[in-house]
Amino acid sequence: MKKLLFLLVVSFSLQGCGSFKTFETSNLATNVWIEEPILNSQIDTSGNEFFKRMLSDGTTISLYYDSNFKDSGYVYTTLMQDFGWVWDGDKWGGSAYNRTTKLGHIYINPKKRLALHIDFQNEYRAFKVKVTMSKNKGANNSNDELYYSYDRLKHERNNRELKR
Repeated sequence: MKKLLFLLVVSFSLQGCGSFKTFETSNLATNVWIEEPILNSQIDTSGNEFFKRMLSDGTTISLYYDSNFKDSGYVYTTLMQDFGWVWDGDKWGGSAYNRTTKLGHIYINPKKRLALHIDFQNEYRAFKVKVTMSKNKGANNSNDELYYSYDRLKHERNNRELKR
């Protein structure tokens, strides 16, 4: 009985309390921020695609910078709120158990099609997410490229706030 209890405790402690997602275990319906370390030198602000990753369903996501996209603050606020933090007007507040951001990491939410890089100086920049569907998904979806509309995301969020 003691061995069973010991194994149970060890398995829970190894698993942890949170959900750890990687690109290999995620798909486009994953509504979790996936974090991955990235050097500042790997960030491309020329408009070219960079940081390509394949999801578990064969879909490829990549990031690119658009100088006309001025919503980095919105993406940062969405990330922090999803992590459980609340802005009180002066600073972010929350529990010691809330997920925190790490310097030198990029955060991507596949479902929301949002991406944010936080560099080593604690400055952040949002990137657009390009989704390329797997060729194995069917004749209608072969090599389709979907560009997420941030205006649509804002519109949906505003509609939800108006309904409250």
